[in-house]
Amino acid sequence: MATRRPNSIWGERDRIIPIAHGYAAHAAVPGSRLEVLAAVRHFPHVGSPTAVVDIVDDFIATTGTVRAWRGRGIGSASSESAGRTYILVYRAMAKLYRP
Repeated sequence: MATRRPNSIWGERDRIIPIAHGYAAHAAVPGSRLEVLAAVRHFPHVGSPTAVVDIVDDFIATTGTVRAWRGRGIGSASSESAGRTYILVYRAMAKLYRP
């Protein structure tokens, strides 16, 4: 069974869920990624959309995440469906925020 490792994107100035929680979660999950965006609050995709697109693009390209979501024996049907939705949202963001 493949191990999925999360990729967290956190706003450095998040007042709803402070950055300390992001660091704690990252420390608790070996191999996880934590991207902290300076001067960004609770919604990184709003505060720094280009950076979020770049982070997600790198995550997909370097982790094989798309292969996992395409039903190669990893995860359930519901996680595969969620993965397809995530990829569609990502592609829409990329069209909006990349030249």
